[in-house]
Amino acid sequence: MPVSRASILIVPVADQERALAFYRDALGFAVFADNQVAPTMRWLHLRAPDGGVDLVLADWVAESAGSIRGLFLEVGDLDAACEAIERAGASFEQPIDETPYGRMRPLRDPDGNELVLHQPAAGLLD
Repeated sequence: MPVSRASILIVPVADQERALAFYRDALGFAVFADNQVAPTMRWLHLRAPDGGVDLVLADWVAESAGSIRGLFLEVGDLDAACEAIERAGASFEQPIDETPYGRMRPLRDPDGNELVLHQPAAGLLD
């Protein structure tokens, strides 16, 4: 039986509250679930407004905080998204990259996880 879809990505973080503030306040994710499932395991489950792969911000995994590379986050208007993220206090190290596949701009979360804001080229994902 084939996989039907990817559903959750664990994002290793050092401080769940700090990461939550970034992903919620700067990027616009909403808390889907926030449960203490064990004394040292808080399941902090986030969802983007339009769906896609959910994120779990985890300080209880073996992987080092900041070890995610190349998580693409789709946006409808890259310029507006960058402005909103900067107003929320985050910063970018690189300019927007214009490619045949769309417009992209990398950034890092507070733990150093590498994210890429991506505005796909018209028709690319249809």
